[in-house]
Amino acid sequence: YEPLTHIPTIFKENVNLDLGKKLASQFCPIHTNILEEIQTLYKKYFLGKTTLGIMARGTEMLQFHLDYPKVKSNTWATIISEYLQKYPNIDNIFVVTDDNEILENILEFYPDIVYFKDFFRKTTQPDHLIGQYRHKPWWLTPLDGDILTHRKKTGKECIIQSTLLSKCPHVIGAHSGVTNGAYFFNNTPFTQFTVI
Repeated sequence: YEPLTHIPTIFKENVNLDLGKKLASQFCPIHTNILEEIQTLYKKYFLGKTTLGIMARGTEMLQFHLDYPKVKSNTWATIISEYLQKYPNIDNIFVVTDDNEILENILEFYPDIVYFKDFFRKTTQPDHLIGQYRHKPWWLTPLDGDILTHRKKTGKECIIQSTLLSKCPHVIGAHSGVTNGAYFFNNTPFTQFTVI
């Protein structure tokens, strides 16, 4: 194959977080309409609050990716409870998850959390699709509707949620691209950032 010629020389010289952020802002800026939506959501749900951000990864992460630690869906409420005991000044909880079962378990104990109801997450899709589409995951392959519209929607949701997580002073996240995105998009020091 031919080497990629569109990668800037600076990228090859010294890859680190600051450089990555600079390159992302220069070559892959987030669309203005998405930034405006992020700002609106931030003002509505986060401004003036001390927020614990949770990225509770589920779906195929619990069945594949054996090299990553697993957090069962029914343990997130306990993790949150233990964390809140250490940091009693937290007055807001923001939950990002791709799995409705995890969300329902957390809501049972914390009904006042911030989460986005209309964002895509696994609900009733059969588990066998996770294995069937392992290399072409089910969340990129909707059971009905237009695949390109679905991918665009889930990509936008991922950017919004990663960026909002990055604004939380406290973050607990399962290993995932969204958790990594929260670290990447962060511009002020976290009080605590934990990957489990």
